[in-house]
Amino acid sequence: MGNHLVIDSSKCVGCGQCVQVCIRDNLAVSDGKVHETGGPCFDCGQCEAVCPKDAIRLVRYEGREPEEYDQSEKVIEYGDMVEFLNRRRSCRLFVGERLDEDEVAKLFEAVRNTPTAMNSMGVEYVLLTDRMPDFLRHIARILEPERARFPRIDQFCSMEDPGRLGRHPLIWDATQAIMAFSEVPADSVIAMGRIEMAAYTMGLGGFYSLWIQKADEVDHEALMDFFPDVPRSKRMNCVFVIGHPKTRYRRTVPRDDAVVHRY
Repeated sequence: MGNHLVIDSSKCVGCGQCVQVCIRDNLAVSDGKVHETGGPCFDCGQCEAVCPKDAIRLVRYEGREPEEYDQSEKVIEYGDMVEFLNRRRSCRLFVGERLDEDEVAKLFEAVRNTPTAMNSMGVEYVLLTDRMPDFLRHIARILEPERARFPRIDQFCSMEDPGRLGRHPLIWDATQAIMAFSEVPADSVIAMGRIEMAAYTMGLGGFYSLWIQKADEVDHEALMDFFPDVPRSKRMNCVFVIGHPKTRYRRTVPRDDAVVHRY
């Protein structure tokens, strides 16, 4: 028998909905009640989320109650969502004010339920603030071999002090950045997309920095020397430079239609 779930038999009516959504064959119904079969459950929680009688809980999250919601009600209308997405723009000019603790808490609350491969929940984050100058100096040494290939990296590495903040070639006016580390690159990208969207609802802004991320591509081991608390098996797959915007955009900008191939 498995031990991933707590099943309240007094509530269970044996409807089998949890069995249908379990992709690991860890549930079965017998004698009108559901039970675990010992399958390779990975705590996805689909069974808990679908149960009409609220009879299932994950052992992994004992003491944390799920939030009930009416699935017949739309969280947001399609038109509102598209308008929100279309208004999104990269922001590189900031007022210098750091994110406060409430803002930080809200950003990371937004990623708590991010989907990950195999439900690993394996993304770890770094909020870089006080050590930003030291970090920039660190990656300047790593990126040095790339100067001849990329003018932006050459501009960065040519600075008398690559850690000097203010109109910086990699972070512009920002003083903070969020980095996502994971073994599966998509896990970081999906999570950071949620952080970015949450940031815009809060009046924050930012941009993705491929130049900073490139430091991981050039020398992962050297990069990870700066982050001793993050497992070296996880790579810095996404970097979002963030702050309070100095600029406010007034209109959307036209873009090409999506290219869709049908087979």
